Amino acid sequence: MSLLTELKRRNVFKVGVAYVVMAWLVMQVADVILNNIEAPNWIFQVLLVFLAVGLVVALVLAWAYELTPEGIKRETEDSESTPVARKSSQKFTYVIIGVLALAASYLFITKENSGPDPAISIDDLIAKPSVIVLPFANLRGDTARDYLAFGITDELIVGLQRLGNFPVISRNASIS
Repeated sequence: MSLLTELKRRNVFKVGVAYVVMAWLVMQVADVILNNIEAPNWIFQVLLVFLAVGLVVALVLAWAYELTPEGIKRETEDSESTPVARKSSQKFTYVIIGVLALAASYLFITKENSGPDPAISIDDLIAKPSVIVLPFANLRGDTARDYLAFGITDELIVGLQRLGNFPVISRNASIS
């Protein structure tokens, strides 16, 4: 029996996919909550490490144990799939589909609500300091090296945006 077949039979792939989906959902919720309470960045990083270690633990447990209607039992080499195991496998598939549907709807809702804040007036935007990075020009005339001027401009814009202290005007707005 090949390793891939054995991994499928023991539902290691399904457990891995379910864990990654749930970990992603936990990270999304943690991102929103931790940003709102202005928690330090290291908390988010520690959570990410715990979830990564938890994935390894979940995969090892999925290999060693089997979830049955009678409870969790040790996986045996000669145990074959039974109709009961197939039924529980289908339930597990439906749970994964449900979680993915919830995650997709969450992304759709947050994307719809992420537009500009209508409560901000134009006077507030004018009073707020901002930076614009003018594009660099290639003075050599060699069009093969134009990418360097664009790259330096983009790197400056991204670097200033990471500071987060002030808004940075996009490169397209500075060109026109």
